[in-house]
Amino acid sequence: GRAGLLTNRWDGEGPAAGRSFDGKIPYFGGRAGLSCRWENREKHSIECCGKYFYSRGNGEDFVREEISFRPTNSHRVRLGGRLAYPYQWKLAPWCGAFYEREFAGTARGSAGGLDIPQPSLKGGSTAGELGLSYRPSAAAAIDLALHGSTGIQKSVSGSLRARYEF
Repeated sequence: GRAGLLTNRWDGEGPAAGRSFDGKIPYFGGRAGLSCRWENREKHSIECCGKYFYSRGNGEDFVREEISFRPTNSHRVRLGGRLAYPYQWKLAPWCGAFYEREFAGTARGSAGGLDIPQPSLKGGSTAGELGLSYRPSAAAAIDLALHGSTGIQKSVSGSLRARYEF
Protein backbone atom coordinates (compact mmCIF):
# COMPACT_ATOMS: atom_id res chain seq x y z
CA GLY A 1 0.00 0.00 0.00
CA ARG A 2 0.94 3.63 -0.30
CA ALA A 3 -0.44 7.06 0.52
CA GLY A 4 0.61 10.64 -0.06
CA LEU A 5 -0.27 14.01 -1.54
CA LEU A 6 -0.76 14.86 -5.20
CA THR A 7 0.22 18.42 -6.02
CA ASN A 8 -1.88 20.00 -8.77
CA ARG A 9 -1.67 23.28 -10.62
CA TRP A 10 -4.43 24.16 -13.03
CA ASP A 11 -4.80 27.20 -15.27
CA GLY A 12 -8.34 27.65 -16.57
CA GLU A 13 -9.28 27.19 -20.19
CA GLY A 14 -12.58 27.20 -22.07
CA PRO A 15 -15.44 28.25 -19.78
CA ALA A 16 -13.00 28.54 -16.86
CA ALA A 17 -10.55 30.94 -18.58
CA GLY A 18 -8.89 33.30 -16.13
CA ARG A 19 -9.30 30.94 -13.15
CA SER A 20 -6.45 28.96 -11.66
CA PHE A 21 -5.44 27.20 -8.46
CA ASP A 22 -2.72 25.23 -6.73
CA GLY A 23 -3.86 22.32 -4.59
CA LYS A 24 -2.72 19.28 -2.67
CA ILE A 25 -5.01 16.26 -2.81
CA PRO A 26 -4.49 13.17 -0.62
CA TYR A 27 -4.32 9.80 -2.38
CA PHE A 28 -3.98 6.16 -1.39
CA GLY A 29 -3.43 2.97 -3.30
CA GLY A 30 -2.21 -0.58 -3.33
CA ARG A 31 -0.97 -3.28 -5.63
CA ALA A 32 -0.95 -7.05 -5.92
CA GLY A 33 1.10 -9.20 -8.21
CA LEU A 34 2.36 -12.62 -9.20
CA SER A 35 5.65 -13.57 -10.75
CA CYS A 36 7.47 -16.66 -11.84
CA ARG A 37 11.25 -16.92 -12.16
CA TRP A 38 13.38 -19.43 -14.01
CA GLU A 39 17.09 -19.54 -13.25
CA ASN A 40 19.98 -21.04 -15.12
CA ARG A 41 22.89 -20.08 -12.88
CA GLU A 42 25.40 -20.44 -15.70
CA LYS A 43 23.63 -18.21 -18.21
CA HIS A 44 20.74 -16.02 -16.99
CA SER A 45 17.38 -15.80 -15.23
CA ILE A 46 14.01 -14.92 -16.72
CA GLU A 47 11.17 -13.48 -14.67
CA CYS A 48 7.59 -13.05 -15.91
CA CYS A 49 5.17 -11.00 -13.85
CA GLY A 50 1.71 -9.52 -13.70
CA LYS A 51 0.62 -6.72 -11.36
CA TYR A 52 -2.62 -4.92 -10.58
CA PHE A 53 -2.44 -1.32 -9.28
CA TYR A 54 -5.28 0.64 -7.68
CA SER A 55 -5.11 4.25 -6.56
CA ARG A 56 -7.66 6.86 -5.55
CA GLY A 57 -7.16 10.60 -5.40
CA ASN A 58 -9.69 12.42 -3.24
CA GLY A 59 -11.80 15.20 -4.70
CA GLU A 60 -11.31 18.83 -3.79
CA ASP A 61 -13.47 21.96 -3.85
CA PHE A 62 -12.17 25.50 -4.25
CA VAL A 63 -15.21 27.51 -3.14
CA ARG A 64 -13.83 30.97 -3.87
CA GLU A 65 -12.87 30.00 -7.44
CA GLU A 66 -16.05 27.87 -7.92
CA ILE A 67 -13.87 24.95 -9.01
CA SER A 68 -14.61 21.37 -7.96
CA PHE A 69 -12.78 18.12 -8.69
CA ARG A 70 -14.40 14.74 -8.10
CA PRO A 71 -12.43 11.77 -6.78
CA THR A 72 -10.28 9.98 -9.36
CA ASN A 73 -9.80 6.21 -9.45
CA SER A 74 -7.08 4.39 -11.33
CA HIS A 75 -7.11 0.67 -12.19
CA ARG A 76 -3.99 -0.54 -14.02
CA VAL A 77 -2.64 -3.92 -15.04
CA ARG A 78 1.02 -4.48 -15.97
CA LEU A 79 2.36 -7.58 -17.72
CA GLY A 80 5.96 -8.17 -18.66
CA GLY A 81 9.27 -9.76 -17.97
CA ARG A 82 12.87 -9.24 -17.03
CA LEU A 83 16.06 -10.92 -18.20
CA ALA A 84 19.02 -10.88 -15.81
CA TYR A 85 22.55 -12.10 -16.33
CA PRO A 86 24.62 -13.80 -13.61
CA TYR A 87 26.98 -11.91 -11.35
CA GLN A 88 30.50 -11.52 -12.66
CA TRP A 89 32.94 -9.37 -10.72
CA LYS A 90 30.03 -8.63 -8.31
CA LEU A 91 27.99 -7.00 -11.13
CA ALA A 92 24.84 -8.25 -12.87
CA PRO A 93 23.10 -6.34 -15.69
CA TRP A 94 19.39 -6.79 -16.39
CA CYS A 95 16.70 -5.49 -18.75
CA GLY A 96 12.92 -5.65 -18.81
CA ALA A 97 9.93 -4.87 -20.99
CA PHE A 98 6.31 -4.35 -19.91
CA TYR A 99 2.89 -3.50 -21.27
CA GLU A 100 0.60 -1.50 -19.00
CA ARG A 101 -3.13 -0.87 -19.48
CA GLU A 102 -5.09 1.85 -17.61
CA PHE A 103 -8.80 1.05 -17.38
CA ALA A 104 -10.02 4.24 -15.66
CA GLY A 105 -7.86 7.26 -14.76
CA THR A 106 -10.15 10.09 -15.89
CA ALA A 107 -10.05 13.38 -13.96
CA ARG A 108 -13.51 14.97 -13.73
CA GLY A 109 -14.34 18.44 -12.50
CA SER A 110 -16.33 21.61 -12.98
CA ALA A 111 -15.73 25.34 -12.89
CA GLY A 112 -18.57 27.78 -12.29
CA GLY A 113 -21.05 24.92 -12.69
CA LEU A 114 -19.72 23.95 -16.15
CA ASP A 115 -17.75 20.78 -16.86
CA ILE A 116 -14.06 21.30 -17.57
CA PRO A 117 -12.13 19.19 -20.12
CA GLN A 118 -11.55 15.68 -18.77
CA PRO A 119 -7.94 14.57 -19.11
CA SER A 120 -7.64 10.79 -19.17
CA LEU A 121 -4.83 8.27 -18.85
CA LYS A 122 -7.10 5.47 -20.14
CA GLY A 123 -5.28 3.29 -22.65
CA GLY A 124 -2.04 1.40 -23.10
CA SER A 125 1.65 2.13 -22.60
CA THR A 126 4.83 0.18 -23.14
CA ALA A 127 7.76 0.44 -20.77
CA GLY A 128 11.35 -0.66 -20.68
CA GLU A 129 14.09 -0.72 -18.08
CA LEU A 130 17.82 -1.24 -17.92
CA GLY A 131 19.62 -1.90 -14.69
CA LEU A 132 22.79 -2.95 -12.99
CA SER A 133 23.06 -4.76 -9.64
CA TYR A 134 26.18 -4.60 -7.51
CA ARG A 135 26.56 -7.23 -4.77
CA PRO A 136 29.52 -6.46 -2.49
CA SER A 137 28.62 -9.40 -0.22
CA ALA A 138 26.11 -12.27 -0.12
CA ALA A 139 23.73 -10.21 2.05
CA ALA A 140 24.02 -6.73 0.49
CA ALA A 141 23.09 -5.37 -2.93
CA ILE A 142 22.76 -2.02 -4.68
CA ASP A 143 20.60 -1.64 -7.79
CA LEU A 144 20.79 1.25 -10.26
CA ALA A 145 18.10 1.44 -12.96
CA LEU A 146 16.76 3.58 -15.78
CA HIS A 147 13.03 3.30 -16.64
CA GLY A 148 11.12 4.74 -19.58
CA SER A 149 7.62 4.47 -20.99
CA THR A 150 5.71 5.65 -24.03
CA GLY A 151 2.08 5.58 -25.08
CA ILE A 152 -0.61 7.11 -22.89
CA GLN A 153 1.96 7.54 -20.12
CA LYS A 154 5.27 9.06 -21.15
CA SER A 155 8.08 9.09 -18.63
CA VAL A 156 11.77 8.67 -17.97
CA SER A 157 13.01 7.98 -14.46
CA GLY A 158 15.91 6.52 -12.58
CA SER A 159 16.13 4.62 -9.33
CA LEU A 160 18.72 3.65 -6.80
CA ARG A 161 17.92 0.89 -4.30
CA ALA A 162 20.08 -0.51 -1.53
CA ARG A 163 19.13 -3.67 0.37
CA TYR A 164 20.54 -5.87 3.07
CA GLU A 165 19.14 -9.34 3.65
CA PHE A 166 19.47 -11.02 7.03
